[in-house]
Amino acid sequence: MFYTRFIPCLAILFMVSTPLKSQDAKFAPQSKGILLNNPSYLIDFDEDAHIAHWVHYELLAHETMGAVTRSDDFRKDDRVSSSASPSDYKGSGYDRGHIKPAADSKSSSDEMSTSFLMTNMLPQTPSLNRGKWKALEDLVRSWAVEYGGVHITSGPTPESFGELRGEVEIPAGCWKALLRTVPGDTLTIAFLLPNTKRIEGDLQDFALPVDELEQLLGVDLFPALPDAIENRIERSINFDEW
Repeated sequence: MFYTRFIPCLAILFMVSTPLKSQDAKFAPQSKGILLNNPSYLIDFDEDAHIAHWVHYELLAHETMGAVTRSDDFRKDDRVSSSASPSDYKGSGYDRGHIKPAADSKSSSDEMSTSFLMTNMLPQTPSLNRGKWKALEDLVRSWAVEYGGVHITSGPTPESFGELRGEVEIPAGCWKALLRTVPGDTLTIAFLLPNTKRIEGDLQDFALPVDELEQLLGVDLFPALPDAIENRIERSINFDEW
C-alpha cells in the first residue's frame, strides 16, 4: 500500500550543530520539518516518517579526494526525538542507505562521523543501495571533479512501502537532483530510482527533468536560481550535456 507522507509543518525548528559553509546552503529548498545543520550538509527531517524530507549540500572537486576513511559509526541522532536507531533496521532486509554518501564526507573526521547519523539514512534494498544508487553516487562524484563542484539535493519519494520497526517509513523510491553552476553553463538534472529488490536499466533510464521531480514531490528545488534560468533549465533532462 502506497501512501503520502509529506505534510507541511506550521513551524520550522532550526537546530545548529556546527557552522555550515555558505556554499552548502545556497540552493537548499525550503524546509518542511526540522532543519538540522551538520558539517557541510543540511537535513530537513520529517518527525512523522522518522526519515529526512531531503538532504542538501555542495560537493566540491577537492572534497571527493579527502583522506579520511569510512567510520561506520551508525548511531541515533539525539537532536530529534524521532530519530531511527540502527537496530530498527535489524533483520528487515533493508540497508541503512546514506543520503549524503560517506564517500562525499572525507574532508574531516567530524564530517565523516556525522554522515553516519541515522537522520542521514533511508531504508534501501540491497539492490538499490549497493547497485544503482552507488553507481549514481560515483557518477555524481565524477561530475563534481569535472565541473569543480555540483549542488546536490536527495531524498525519498512521497510514497512508501510501509514501515520498519520504530515507525521508520520505507520509501518507494529515492531521488537525487543536481545543479552545476559553471560560468556560462548552468544546468540541472534529476534521477528517480525505485526502492525495489530488482532494478533493471541504465542510470540514464532513470533521469528526469527537475521540474517533473518537483511536481512529484511538491518541493521547489534550487529555489535560489533566478526564475528565468530556472524555468529554462529545469524543463529538460540534458543527460548528454553532463
